[in-house]
Amino acid sequence: MRPYDVREVVIRLVDTYGFVRHQGNFYRLADKHIGDLVYVCADLERIEVFGGIHRLAEYARLPDGAGGRQGAATSRHPRYDLTLLTERLAAWGEAAETYGQRLRQKKRYPGPEIAHLLGLQMTCTKTELCRT
Repeated sequence: MRPYDVREVVIRLVDTYGFVRHQGNFYRLADKHIGDLVYVCADLERIEVFGGIHRLAEYARLPDGAGGRQGAATSRHPRYDLTLLTERLAAWGEAAETYGQRLRQKKRYPGPEIAHLLGLQMTCTKTELCRT
């Protein structure tokens, strides 16, 4: 017999630094996952991060609320890969893709605004965000 899987599973957004936040700590993923929604599976000893069915990273779990970081950070300042962020926005549909392209054309620094829009998918559905 096998025991039940009792790990905590939550959905998180990979921030513009390439980190996933869980219980006050940050766990690093590859830059190509910035703006992605991922699953964080946590038990008492470890954290696993999945993109769909593929495991992206595994770390020893830090004490809750410690404010620690696991994995190497590449920079203290956020980098906005505008191509990657606009691709994430384009996955929402044609209206979102057009909006992202117009932001890039009109704004000098569109990265923070596009990152904020991607963060809204944690509280809103894509249908609500992309009404025309």
